[in-house]
Amino acid sequence: MINPSAAKILIVTVIYNQKITGTNVYKTLLSEEESVYIHDNSPNPQHTDGLPESWKYFSDPSNPGLSAAYNRAAGYAAANGYDWLLLTDQDTIFPENALATYRRDIGEHTTQRLLIPSVKIPDGRYISPVKSRFYFPRPSTRKPVPGKIELKEYAVINSGILVTTDSFISCGGYNENVFLDFSDFQFVERFASKYPEAWLMDMTCIQNFSNISDSTETKLTRFGLFCRSLSGYSSLKTFGKPMIAAVVLKRAVSLCLSAKSLRPLSIFFTNFKPYIKKL
Repeated sequence: MINPSAAKILIVTVIYNQKITGTNVYKTLLSEEESVYIHDNSPNPQHTDGLPESWKYFSDPSNPGLSAAYNRAAGYAAANGYDWLLLTDQDTIFPENALATYRRDIGEHTTQRLLIPSVKIPDGRYISPVKSRFYFPRPSTRKPVPGKIELKEYAVINSGILVTTDSFISCGGYNENVFLDFSDFQFVERFASKYPEAWLMDMTCIQNFSNISDSTETKLTRFGLFCRSLSGYSSLKTFGKPMIAAVVLKRAVSLCLSAKSLRPLSIFFTNFKPYIKKL
């Protein structure tokens, strides 16, 4: 077993329109003793006078999305000798002693390049890792069983994954054209093409998605972003392109029914047109 305390971990968190100190990840994971990289996509930068010296804060009002933020952090990690990247976002609640659990698993599973926790939402359903077919993940009330998993069979969300810096870079990192939704699908698909396995940890995080109780107008705006993000998806699977189109069309139809409006279809054809032309 390697000495897990010797592993240099860079905790990466991406925030938007929220004070660092008000985020779930700050309250449950971040520590003055750890190295932290904060990528702030908010329109206005925050005052950082009180942050520990070991924390790096980067403000990017252009808001390029999650993928660009994670890639920039990976470049910083590589340049500064960090062995691992722990990817998080502002909405994730980590269990007590999470960092000790990550370090323990680094030491016990020395051949693994990707460690992932189980993640559930407040209603008790697990959303990562869950079985996935044709890019349709299947949330479950059953807790995933810890152990080695084949990534091609699962959907894994961004927040909470611990990945070696060298493998992050060697697989191409995140696709910055997939800037928000499905950025995790795209990254894991790229990663699995070089490193098919991951280690599922005996640890559970809770994810509070920001759009669960949104108004119809907000959901429609969000759907426009969803369409534009997925229009940049580069599938490595056979018939992957029509599968992605089916995912977006299904979301459009669901929104049409819930909003009792045809606007989602208009948003679909307006924002997803570049992808449709490639089919």
